[in-house]
Amino acid sequence: MGDIIFVHGLGGTAMRTWSWKRDTTNFWPAWLTEEKTLSRFRIFSFGYNSNFKGAATNLNTIDFAKELLFSMLTHSGSVGEKHGGNTAVGARPIIFVAHSMGGLVVKKACVLGQHDKQYSSLVSQIYGILFLGTPHRGAQYAKMLNILSSALTGSAPKDYVADLDIHSTSLQDINEQFRTTCDGFELASFFETQKTSFGITKLLIVEKESAVLGYPQETSIPLNADHHNLCKFESRGDPNYTSVKNLIKHWASKISLPQQGCISRQMTGTNEINVLREALGIRETADMDLDIIQNNILGGSGEWITQRQDFIAWHQRLFENNPAVFWLIGLPATGKTAIATTVINHLQLLGHDTVFHLFTCGHQQKKTASYCLRSIALQIAKLDEEFLQHISHLIEESGSDFGLPTNNFDSLWEKVFCGLILKMNRQAPLFFVLDGLDEADLQTSLLGRLLKIQSRFPIRIFLTSRPMKVPLAPPGISILPHLLMEKDTADDINAYVQRMVQVALPDDSQIQEEVIQEVLNKASGSFLWVKLTLETLQDSWHTKEDIRAALSEVPKGMELLYGRMLEKIKAQSQRTVLIARRILTLTICCWRPLTLIELQKALEPEFQGFVRLEHTIAQICGHFISVDNSKIFLVHGTARNFLLSSNQTDPPFVDRCEGHELLATACFRTLSNDQWRLSLKSISPANTKHESVLRDGGLSHIEKAHPLLRYAACHWAYHLSRSSSSSEPLIGDLKSFLGKNSLSWIEAIATLGTLSYIVRAARYLKAYAKQRSQGSGVHNSGIILSLRELPKDETKILQSWANDFIRLVGKFGKSLVQHPSSIRRLIIPFCPKESAIATAQCHMGPNSLTVTGLPLEGWGDCLARVTMGDSQMVSKVLATDRLFFTLASSSGTIIAWSTDTCEEIRRLEHHEYVLMMVVNISETRLATAGFSGYRIWDIFSGAQEHYLPKWTEALTITIMFGQSDSQLLIGLDDCTVTTYELQDFTIRSRFTIQEKIREALSCPHTISISPNRENVAVAWRGKPLMVWDMTQDALPQSCQVNGNSDSLMAPEQVLWQNNGNSILILCLDSKLFEWNLYDEEQFEYGKYHDMNAREMALSSDGTLLLTSDNFGTMSVWSFPRLQLIYRLINSNEYIRALTFSPSAQRFYGTRDSTCNVWEPDALVHPETTDLADSSSIAESYAATEPVVSKDESSENQVTALATSSDDRWFCCGKEDGSVIIHDAQTSTKIRKVCNYTAASAVILLEWSKSGRYIVSSDESGRVISKRLEVKEPGKWTIYPGLDARFSEPVLQFVFSADEKLLLMSLGTFDCVWDLKSKNQICQQYRAKTTKGKWVADPINAEILLWIDENTIYQYEWLTLMCNEADHSHVQIPCSMDCMSTVRKVALTSNSQTLVYELAPNKGIGSKSLRVLSISSLSHSWEVDLLHRVKSLIGVIQNRIVFLDDNNWVCTWEIEAGNADVRHQFCLPSDLLNASTLELMRLSDFGSFFCPRLGNVVVVRHGLRL
Repeated sequence: MGDIIFVHGLGGTAMRTWSWKRDTTNFWPAWLTEEKTLSRFRIFSFGYNSNFKGAATNLNTIDFAKELLFSMLTHSGSVGEKHGGNTAVGARPIIFVAHSMGGLVVKKACVLGQHDKQYSSLVSQIYGILFLGTPHRGAQYAKMLNILSSALTGSAPKDYVADLDIHSTSLQDINEQFRTTCDGFELASFFETQKTSFGITKLLIVEKESAVLGYPQETSIPLNADHHNLCKFESRGDPNYTSVKNLIKHWASKISLPQQGCISRQMTGTNEINVLREALGIRETADMDLDIIQNNILGGSGEWITQRQDFIAWHQRLFENNPAVFWLIGLPATGKTAIATTVINHLQLLGHDTVFHLFTCGHQQKKTASYCLRSIALQIAKLDEEFLQHISHLIEESGSDFGLPTNNFDSLWEKVFCGLILKMNRQAPLFFVLDGLDEADLQTSLLGRLLKIQSRFPIRIFLTSRPMKVPLAPPGISILPHLLMEKDTADDINAYVQRMVQVALPDDSQIQEEVIQEVLNKASGSFLWVKLTLETLQDSWHTKEDIRAALSEVPKGMELLYGRMLEKIKAQSQRTVLIARRILTLTICCWRPLTLIELQKALEPEFQGFVRLEHTIAQICGHFISVDNSKIFLVHGTARNFLLSSNQTDPPFVDRCEGHELLATACFRTLSNDQWRLSLKSISPANTKHESVLRDGGLSHIEKAHPLLRYAACHWAYHLSRSSSSSEPLIGDLKSFLGKNSLSWIEAIATLGTLSYIVRAARYLKAYAKQRSQGSGVHNSGIILSLRELPKDETKILQSWANDFIRLVGKFGKSLVQHPSSIRRLIIPFCPKESAIATAQCHMGPNSLTVTGLPLEGWGDCLARVTMGDSQMVSKVLATDRLFFTLASSSGTIIAWSTDTCEEIRRLEHHEYVLMMVVNISETRLATAGFSGYRIWDIFSGAQEHYLPKWTEALTITIMFGQSDSQLLIGLDDCTVTTYELQDFTIRSRFTIQEKIREALSCPHTISISPNRENVAVAWRGKPLMVWDMTQDALPQSCQVNGNSDSLMAPEQVLWQNNGNSILILCLDSKLFEWNLYDEEQFEYGKYHDMNAREMALSSDGTLLLTSDNFGTMSVWSFPRLQLIYRLINSNEYIRALTFSPSAQRFYGTRDSTCNVWEPDALVHPETTDLADSSSIAESYAATEPVVSKDESSENQVTALATSSDDRWFCCGKEDGSVIIHDAQTSTKIRKVCNYTAASAVILLEWSKSGRYIVSSDESGRVISKRLEVKEPGKWTIYPGLDARFSEPVLQFVFSADEKLLLMSLGTFDCVWDLKSKNQICQQYRAKTTKGKWVADPINAEILLWIDENTIYQYEWLTLMCNEADHSHVQIPCSMDCMSTVRKVALTSNSQTLVYELAPNKGIGSKSLRVLSISSLSHSWEVDLLHRVKSLIGVIQNRIVFLDDNNWVCTWEIEAGNADVRHQFCLPSDLLNASTLELMRLSDFGSFFCPRLGNVVVVRHGLRL
């Protein structure tokens, strides 16, 4: 099954190192084969010459590592062959067990083997490494050992001993290299807790800090032994042997899992896991939290619970799919977490797939239910390859970033748990262990969801909590509560006390017994009390009298003990007390546990120069703080409450508000440091290669010199929002930071790749601005500090900064992550000139990139405007994370649009009138309902998966996916709700309204199914709303009304709240009611609010309500208070449909044939909570003034664009039929050229190269040309030209070289007109509709070139005749699989080369660029770039200018290598959609023109050639 290889340390041998008292009859590795789990593993012990007493050698750690690798490779006799029937080492998984220096040898062997072809296969088989006292960071006595050895033996110092020194460069190199090698390894580090005898003294050879690597996948465990006996065990019953053996068995069981039908951890790919970990926002794995707990508990603690009959019964119900819950309830500090840890280890050792989460109030994210779900999802992905593939596919296809704050608990539960985890096809049970449920932010919601789990496989849940109400279990669910009693943990506490006392007082059994009995008599079942009591007693253990006196003074109970500990702190010197207070304050107020070095930096400059901060903490902080793996933790949540509480005589020892201000100040101080900003600038130029290197390492190399940088960058705003709003020094620091250092901060966050921190900072900044605006100076604890008047513009400035941060992420998110340094030169110019961030960064150079045509004051709330085309009315809209869909019911056409770019992705054709559409829970499928049937589509591929015919004449009123994607619920106007299995179209269930009611009320006009698919609300006109429980035969609940004139007699729209407990009812008279089904209460909202609602939509979390009135004004309200947050005023366009995005930070509204996408700043609420409870969102909007905006999408949009050749002017046509010339420098209007009817939009514009002619066409087929003259600067004279009408729109204009002729290309024919005589010269119909473009031949003025996907034709201008006999056409091979269209054509400045863009006809596929030599038309080739082309923009000099998939304007030199692509500047996402991509223009001077709503954006100095 596998190999276990033992490697000894300094001065050891292959056998004696592992034998008690060096007697090989006690060789314990041989005992392992007696274990069933390990019986099929081979045991090897590697020996090498590491004797420090012998003659000198020049060997070092590298030589020993090479010897180990060679021994493994040649074990089978000869390289690559078998010997004696033995399987070669490396053919099966390998577990290393290494003592002391042997661990360094193994690490070096891993590093060497990975980069050596002959050994790489060996290293790839390494499963795990178990270190026993390995000095990863060196041993402080190594140098002394070398000196003594040389003095006693007369031999020279040994190189391999020198390698163990704490200053050894060899050791540092091994650690750096091993960090990148060990991904995928299981790691465990056992460390000594007893000192080793050296004659008359005892020393701790390898301290814990050196023996523990601190890697995410590492388990660190203490052993009750010195360095010498750490690898030797007296008997099979030795507790140390049990600990080591159990871990090896645990690893072995995982290796064995595939042959047992279970799922192997090795099946998962490290890269996939890392990508998933980033997408889930998990920085510290659950195993790291578990290790910290295990390091602080005694081996064997809590094992009593595994012997309880109720626990055994819970555990052994392995094949019942209904979840069973074992709930351990206990008082604070009674060892619940230790018991949960024991249960986790017990289940894992039994081979069960076990996932867990330890809730803690010391980490703002880890106490949230959403983080719990994300952590569990990552653990399941490591266990189950099926789930890993499914969630990876979901993230890749949907673009979901589950680590964002907008992905709340409900969204995660529906998409990940209901959509994926609970649908896994597995037989083995899955165990959940959740510790500290009472500390979770959404404990009720989380518990409710867990108890309603319906899965395809068995699930067992183990919970721990403080006393709380145990809910009634739903049918089929069993809850086994157990109240933790003192007798349960008495043996564990007894063993712990005895162990600790015997270690501390090893030589006096009498005093041992006295201490043990006294402590146990007062313990009252509290592990924490025992631990802290023993720690405080050790401070006085000098004489027996001291011990007895200290025992007599030990208080009973946690509160009194805490008080005693605090008294000792206060009894120290004034400066020492202040240091202790600062340390405790920072520990309590930090976002997540600080490391020692972070804490040290946060204490500066007030306190600095600590010799060893960890020792200082142990000496002066009264045992309130523990240090594990170099991280600072408060001993318990109850200690936090104690230190923050006041009593009748004393204020709190820790001032929470002061602590947050201290941390905020430390963050600002760090972020304002010029050194790290210079380091970042020096290694992150606008060079793609350098920035990719920077991203790979994040900020890690900069953090070495600035250890608080990452924490400061991520959490400054959190601490700011929790600080006193009256602190003037703090507001000064904030203003300085925003004005001078905010761009560096944004660059640092972008380098980390987690832009969610910027959005989170904006939320906290809004909350702080809100506190400042109230002007009361109220302390967070409620104490009034002062009354003052604040400058009225201060709040506005802070809110402006917050909105700027939000907009930067929304518009430039991808670009920032790709090129963090672009924030300075390339992104700021796109910000509104009067925005806070642009105002602060106004010092741009003379040749810097400039942008005109953008709003001066605000960013604008309209993100994009998309159209169905062909005058199709948009009747429905719905949105997912990655796509949003618009439906034209009459044609049955559904268009999928990208939420990132608002580009059309694909079209789905239902081929009949479509009534409605809906997506499934996980947002992977779309269902559409027509008159004759239902179609199910794969959202990401566009493929139709199922078609379900409708067998009845009844009209479809509602459709909804079931809890499973394979089910579809259909509600018809015959009063039935039927659930269909889509795989075989069988009916799973059918609910029919009672016959008497159905006959009396006829056909309903509204049916709405509850989120849990168990209840249905049905509305008839002239009748009150009724609700049925579809799971049982019972009478319905009926909405209470007061007579026939009651508004509730005319319900128009019915929406269920996401909890399924209440219903929103919009009535015909625009009144809004909420009906609580459980309390039978009805509340009218419209009575107190100016709503006038005609349509409404509810956010996915139920906290926001979107309404529209008869005139098209849309309003967003917080729920349930129904406070107005945002209003978008429109007075002339009726809203047909509206919806929220899943995050509720964007909404969509349809008008006629268009759908507008809105993303107002106001929807990013001020963060007044710890990003925990979505239900508190409404609270965060309290006392916030609503934002009222004008609908800028109602302005006349630019629909056609042309530029003058001198770069001074541009001409735009709009949807109102106007054609106007503008100044390109200022965007001001100069002269109207012509005007079409208001009902016909201008769709095509062309400006001749000389500037004398402008020709335009509208969508009705009318063509107008004008001749222009400039009498004086800025004064234009317009002369009439031709005015012609055609039966179809014009698609292209081409001027002849002398500008006497004009080619017009239409859908079915082409024609040439004389501009002077205004007469048509010739016309040619095409035999078939082709998708090509015309170009005037730059060499021969009498020739026109026609270019389509694979052919180039030459035509005569005057006849439009093609003479094939003169070789006037050339065949060009095309690599595209489908028919394609030539979309854009551009010529180089020397007119020698032509570039054109090919795009597929059907759907949205990858576009390609082709280059054609004009002098030799047969010389054509396709551009093979490393970047996906979104659109060709033009050609400048000899470089192609194009837009890539990430909205970067790029250039590429023709005939250069594909790596020569240069990123010039990025465009904001709201600037681009299907229409603007077609209208982008590039002048001969390199200026870029692009429409935005009713304006034109002009970018100058953007192309650096």
